[in-house]
Amino acid sequence: MTPAILARHPNALRLASLVAITLLLGACQGKTQSSASSQGQSTSSVFGLNDTGTDFCRDVTGAPIACNQAPAQDGNQGRDHQPLTKQGEGPLGFDWTKLARNGTPLSIQNGNWETAIGLTDAERNAHENRGHQWSCIQDHRTGLVWEVKSDDNQAFNYFALRYAWYEPNDSLNGGDPGFAANDDCNGVSCTTQSYVAALNAARYCGLSNWRLPSNQELLSLVVTRQRDLVVNTAYFPNTANDQYWSHHTYLPAPERAWYLYFSDGSAGTSLKLQPNYLRLVAERKPRAATRDAAPNCLDNSPREAPLSRYQLLGDRVYDHNTGLEWLRCALGQSWDSNRNQCVPDGTATRFSWGEALQTAQATERAGRSDWRLPNKTELASLLDRSCSGPALNERAFPDSALAGIWSSTPTLSEAGYAWQVNSTQGNLISLAASEKLSVRLVRGPVAPPTTE
Repeated sequence: MTPAILARHPNALRLASLVAITLLLGACQGKTQSSASSQGQSTSSVFGLNDTGTDFCRDVTGAPIACNQAPAQDGNQGRDHQPLTKQGEGPLGFDWTKLARNGTPLSIQNGNWETAIGLTDAERNAHENRGHQWSCIQDHRTGLVWEVKSDDNQAFNYFALRYAWYEPNDSLNGGDPGFAANDDCNGVSCTTQSYVAALNAARYCGLSNWRLPSNQELLSLVVTRQRDLVVNTAYFPNTANDQYWSHHTYLPAPERAWYLYFSDGSAGTSLKLQPNYLRLVAERKPRAATRDAAPNCLDNSPREAPLSRYQLLGDRVYDHNTGLEWLRCALGQSWDSNRNQCVPDGTATRFSWGEALQTAQATERAGRSDWRLPNKTELASLLDRSCSGPALNERAFPDSALAGIWSSTPTLSEAGYAWQVNSTQGNLISLAASEKLSVRLVRGPVAPPTTE
């Protein structure tokens, strides 16, 4: 399947810069593979979690209800519903700043996006000065910087371009490099590797460590209260309600890779040769990637949830990336300290979504009564998509192949549905609230424990 390319009009200045980028890419592609990823690699994927952008609630049957009358759930608790002091702006708990092409914050942050089609570089800079164009978004909560796509159909970062997943470095591609497409995407080969190299060569927003994001990083952009396109377009214009590549290879079928679907915020996999959209991410202070050998995980892919993230506390585990404390066993199981295992093996009580909400509120463990059902972003933060069966860290969460686990996040588009995580494979989808699934409880964020 060939990526769709819209019609272009000649422009000598832009063509010259595109030729330069193309020559640079050709030189890079001719070199021997290095130990560093050509399309970047995810580091520790969570650095302060964004909330989900949920401001609506459902009763125990999944029917709409006012949040002040609803049982505790995503729409009436968490960061989105707390008074916050922000460094930037943004809806609910999101904290964003618009950046100019050189990486500096725009002096006018509340301007509306205006098209840049046919503008010269000087005219585009004037648009940025008036707050009507921006090139990147700084997320102060996660520490990530995101590219903002251009609406100029001659630009190499034009929003409508799609790319095949390609990573020739065998230490990072999960056993399958993907598809080395030779189609032209405005002067750049239509592959993820080539686009990453182009954005880095341009030092876009003053950064040269652009890479494919993890699924969890893409999920940090999702605003669940949006319908059909779960992105805030006041900050991220030119976003398609479609599939956006992550860096993860799908372990059971390495010819596939993970994507996030921005129509509803679900996660799935696609053949690497199928063109999908891209939104790259960078960091001001990159963190080291971690590898952590496990029999159910890819050896040639960085781990999202290595054991170093966690502090084991008997029947609980503390996540130093998110500040959340989790019960290691699902409800219906208990912790056997002699075996370091949840018992009974392979079983847990199943609940409807409403039952899960009510049971969470009534649960007391380890002398605490503030346990709750996690929202979908918190629950998904446990996933390690370089692993499968389960897609979790088994040392932190033994006996984790429990398939569907409820989150506290209802769906907007379908009353009577809520979000769940499949901990066996790593899928994030919605199911009818009447379905019976497992429950894993969380509390916090809280301060780190002082002793193990």
